[in-house]
Amino acid sequence: MAVYTALPLEDLESAGLGKEGEKPGTISRKYERHVGLVSAMVLPFGAHVCYKMTSAVEKYVLESMDIDSTQFGVLNSAVSWNSLALVPLAAGFLVDTRPTRYAAVIFTAVTLVGHLMFSIAATSGDLAWAAAGRAIFGMGESTVTVVQGALCAQWFRSKEQIALAIGLTEMSHNIANWLGKVSIEVGLAWGGWEMTLWFGVLLCALSFAVAVGYFVFERAAEETAVASSDLIATKSRYRLRDLAGARELSALFWLFCLLHFVVSNVEHLFDAVSTDFIKQKWGIKWTSAAWLSSLNYSLPILLSPFVGYLLDVSSHRVPIAAAGCGLMTAGHFILGFLPWSPVAGLLVLSVAESVLPTILRASVPLVVPHGVSGVAFGVYDVAENFGKVVGNPLVGYFKDKTHNYVLDEQIFVAMSGLGILCCLAIAVVDARGSNVLGARAGDYDVAALPDAEKPEAVVTDSDLRLLTDPDDEREDEDQ
Repeated sequence: MAVYTALPLEDLESAGLGKEGEKPGTISRKYERHVGLVSAMVLPFGAHVCYKMTSAVEKYVLESMDIDSTQFGVLNSAVSWNSLALVPLAAGFLVDTRPTRYAAVIFTAVTLVGHLMFSIAATSGDLAWAAAGRAIFGMGESTVTVVQGALCAQWFRSKEQIALAIGLTEMSHNIANWLGKVSIEVGLAWGGWEMTLWFGVLLCALSFAVAVGYFVFERAAEETAVASSDLIATKSRYRLRDLAGARELSALFWLFCLLHFVVSNVEHLFDAVSTDFIKQKWGIKWTSAAWLSSLNYSLPILLSPFVGYLLDVSSHRVPIAAAGCGLMTAGHFILGFLPWSPVAGLLVLSVAESVLPTILRASVPLVVPHGVSGVAFGVYDVAENFGKVVGNPLVGYFKDKTHNYVLDEQIFVAMSGLGILCCLAIAVVDARGSNVLGARAGDYDVAALPDAEKPEAVVTDSDLRLLTDPDDEREDEDQ
């Protein structure tokens, strides 16, 4: 029997289930949530490292495969080809309708196979197979982030720590991004740039092992669960004929999706070429440029959990997001048009990237109906990857034509400014509607949501009676 997240804590205790809905003698739900959170932090780790790794090895790949910047942009965009077939959306539907453990194992395995294929092809100079490997890798890389978001929503949706949980996963994400940017040092220390790619294979294998461990954990947790405000078995009632629940996504969500499209593509398109950009503009050697390009992940590693905690206790999510977009605009203006050290612009970007990803992902469970979080995160990934498919070759093309990154930086400044306008639109729509973004996490009231945004699943009195001890029911009848 599935028990849903709307059951109040006092009702669980009156049903004889104890604090947090745990059955006497079973593991505490609090500790299960911790295991779920750690799994969410580690599952995409290998994929994130390998995604950013191409920036660190760009110079060597160009020479080894004898390709130009436009062709290298095609390799980067191949990661996102799957989104044109709406693969992340299908992954979200799978996560919403089946236990999350299945998707975790499948998508980490796909990531491992894809990066293994790319590593073999890149070192042998086969462009076609390298692109195919990156495309397969992308099928896993984009979908495992859907699993990550769904895990956080599944274990923390009804808690006040949802943004903190997202902040911790973003901390892990940024550690992986930083490691990917400097991974060339690992490869050179192990014997050559090619070893950088095999280091990525090792990390993808680690993520797959964690997915297998989570599979065992979640299955055991389901078997022992009687009721919980964080029950893992709650799944969507939507089917494909309902567009997997996408019809229920509100205008507020689609505005967030547009903001995510803008912000994520500015970040990823710049990261794909940042090492070469720094090397070219400031004339420093490649390995030093790789280390400098990782600076924009330094502060997010430290600040993302703090930002998540701040969002949980703050009613100013949208103004904070607008400030983050403003900092992103300033950072790219400094890098593109001022003669200052790259450290200045990268540190400004670092502050923006400490804020924006956490806000964007933590807001999803607040603005979508219960049971479609996976689809919502899938839509996020489709929007993000569509921009990469178009943007990566264009960035390389502009570089080949102009022999610099001035035009690219102009585009990044304009897109960051568009993010500010998106934040203003979100603030207006939210203020005229449910105002969920203007409420603190502890004040979040499901009953106050519009009907289209209310959770579908609730616990009925009959459900509660089924959870009580039958002997207690007979005693009540005798009385």
